[in-house]
Amino acid sequence: FFLLLTYDVLPSVSNTLFRGLDCMHFKESGHDYLRVDTSVSCSLESEDYVTLLSIAIPFIIMYPVAVPLVYAMLLVSNRKLINPGLRNDEASRRKRDREPKLKPLWFLIHDYRCDRWWFEIFDIARRIVMIGLLPFIEVKVRPMVGCGMAALSIIVFQEGQPFFDPVTNTLAEMGQWQLLVTYFMAFCLGTFEAESSRTRIAVFVLLVNVLIIIVTFSVGTYNHSHNKKNEEIIFKLRRELGNEKAKDKSKFDAGEYGGRRTTDNGRRA
Repeated sequence: FFLLLTYDVLPSVSNTLFRGLDCMHFKESGHDYLRVDTSVSCSLESEDYVTLLSIAIPFIIMYPVAVPLVYAMLLVSNRKLINPGLRNDEASRRKRDREPKLKPLWFLIHDYRCDRWWFEIFDIARRIVMIGLLPFIEVKVRPMVGCGMAALSIIVFQEGQPFFDPVTNTLAEMGQWQLLVTYFMAFCLGTFEAESSRTRIAVFVLLVNVLIIIVTFSVGTYNHSHNKKNEEIIFKLRRELGNEKAKDKSKFDAGEYGGRRTTDNGRRA
């Protein structure tokens, strides 16, 4: 329960801790002030800022850094149980799900393929960087850095196919494309000064995001129905194969019994 609790509050707590260190520059005064509280100067001469640093930095080390490391250590130490290495991934997943030792780690591995046991750590690190560290980058280059990170995430999700459910893989990929489009449009907004151009780009971003949601829902629905049909076909084939095996076994048993009877008759003769 404790591990699950740390996982549930990790994004929000990390965001709060990093926001406490996010400063913005004011050209008029030439000084930096906290974005969440502009009465606090981002200077070591400010007593409030020094106090904030003394609280925030240890908690950043204890939570956004240490907690994912603990998850990683637990997954690495149990990787052989998480990924039994059977030929069939579904069989490996069933064996993994029956392992009582892995129940405390259920929330970290349940949705993933057995050989992608490490993927949740990557995703946690990706989210922490995007919501916590990205705001510290200069505003002018922030959208391009966001585009680069989103593009990298697209490649990882596309090539890795980490989730057991293909529909979830599709939704995850579409989510990364949505991030890429949003950051790219943010970059475009920074290059136009005219209010009318900014309004058009904002409307375009909204329409693109709505379109991505519609496409994602359509593709997810199609994949779900397609996978369901495939599962029904596979189930039917397995049932037919089982029936054929049962018939072959019956024929074999009947032939073996007849052979023994002939032998016994020959001996009697």
